[in-house]
Amino acid sequence: MRGGRDGFVLVSALAVLAVLAAVVVGACVLVRSSVAEARLARDRLTEDALIHAGLELAAYQLVALRRPPSELAGQRLRLDAGVVTLSAVAEAGKVDLNGADPKLLAGLWRTLGLTAMTAETFADRVVDWRDPDGKRGRAGAERRDYEAAGLPGPADDAFATVDDVRNVLGVGVAEARALKPFLTVANPRGRVSALEAPPEVLRATPGLSRPVLDQILGLRRRGAASMQAVQQLLGGGSAAPLGAFYGPAFRVEIAIEDARRRPARAFEILRGEGPRLFRVLREER
Repeated sequence: MRGGRDGFVLVSALAVLAVLAAVVVGACVLVRSSVAEARLARDRLTEDALIHAGLELAAYQLVALRRPPSELAGQRLRLDAGVVTLSAVAEAGKVDLNGADPKLLAGLWRTLGLTAMTAETFADRVVDWRDPDGKRGRAGAERRDYEAAGLPGPADDAFATVDDVRNVLGVGVAEARALKPFLTVANPRGRVSALEAPPEVLRATPGLSRPVLDQILGLRRRGAASMQAVQQLLGGGSAAPLGAFYGPAFRVEIAIEDARRRPARAFEILRGEGPRLFRVLREER
């Protein structure tokens, strides 16, 4: 009987040890998991802090000091947590899908040499996509046209992102890719700033003569394109499709250099009101 009791005790002791070992292993796994989660949380907090610092610096220069976005190119901010590199582009230098006049939309299509449809057809289809009236433009496309093509649309509402132009009837991948650098949804007034617009957008602007275009580009190359000088060349008033102004929206790209390799992140920011310097419209994904 004694040998049987000893065997039972031994088995019981081994079972207890096995349980304790399992508990220790589980505790180790939990500790490692907690450490990993803590590191991940720390990395996220670090990235968020660096991004916030970059946005604040960019907004202060663009909005408060009214510096041209080109002056931010490659600007570096050194902090204990890492280095932030900035670049910025004024959205006012682009053609707004929601606010642009059809002639400007047609001019951009024509200037880029796109041939999937006529320039006027593209402009009318963009307008039909964004307006809620359901009335087909002269060369546009409404619901029956999309249904005939087996496609959803139109939205009869504002474009939410530049990428939505791909949903317009007849706009393919190649056309959307060519258009994207010159489009925005953050310039709702539809006026284009001659201080920031790429040459392609300036050439697309109706009524801008070649001599004036060349003079504006010449001033910009020499760093002499002040608001006063460019507006004097343009003439016209605040209702003209082309003006000389900065803002109110900007695309800010922020690259972070720290212990980790992080992709650059881009944000659209809008000039704020009252004590608020700016607000973030969206982050590009």
